[in-house]
Amino acid sequence: MIGIDLNFIVSIVNKATNSKDIFYLWDNPSLFLSEEQHLIAELIKSWGQAMCYELLNFFFTNEPLTPSLQDKKNKTFQNFMIVLFLPFTPRT
Repeated sequence: MIGIDLNFIVSIVNKATNSKDIFYLWDNPSLFLSEEQHLIAELIKSWGQAMCYELLNFFFTNEPLTPSLQDKKNKTFQNFMIVLFLPFTPRT
């Protein structure tokens, strides 16, 4: 069995982008990539996202969460989030 530490994943993600890079992109938004660089960047993002989802899937498969009882405040918030999300759901 593989042990997964989510703190390790978060630390890697935080190292990938630091605040200096974020502020540079904020101040200089006109950064241009060639088509090949754009494709490579999209592939790297997709692989990273897929890896994170796979790791989370392994974690929740081995450590299932039991739903806790919700009080009135939590139910109200959950209903608010559902109503807020409804306009963005695709209609068929």
